[in-house]
Amino acid sequence: MIQKNKIIYALCFLAGILLVNLMGSGLLNTYGVTSFWDQSAVTFWSMSYDQYFWYIFFMRMKGLIVILLLGTVFGRRIVTRVFLALFLFLTGIFITMSVIEQGLSGIAAVLLAMLPQWIFYLLAFTVYERGRERKVIFVCALLVVLGCLAEGYISPFFLKKVL
Repeated sequence: MIQKNKIIYALCFLAGILLVNLMGSGLLNTYGVTSFWDQSAVTFWSMSYDQYFWYIFFMRMKGLIVILLLGTVFGRRIVTRVFLALFLFLTGIFITMSVIEQGLSGIAAVLLAMLPQWIFYLLAFTVYERGRERKVIFVCALLVVLGCLAEGYISPFFLKKVL
């Protein structure tokens, strides 16, 4: 069963890569990550880290509540696997778009933009899927808060240094 899931996850990641490559550069220029890579936008960011953290915090907590509610309706295992497949699909899209726009250095920027916080978010998914007790919700919320801290304070700092 685990082998089957790995194949499905790999196919989701590859589907994201193929989607960007098949859509062409016209669509990429319209909906691409150009604004994300606009160095002046990242370098001269006017929003404070605290404002950014609270924005992320409320967005991620809404997402956590939705996942917890969907987990009670459809089951934790189904919800976490669907969200992981969607995450890998979107990661494939994002990495491919950044490589097209920035070359191989785009991969480093994507990893710096995603890694600190997504370590905590993916751990929260794992704990949520495998946990059986009530304290799982508390642990997941704590991991999401740690991810928000990483996303709000660590990622922008490194992105300003790299871009």
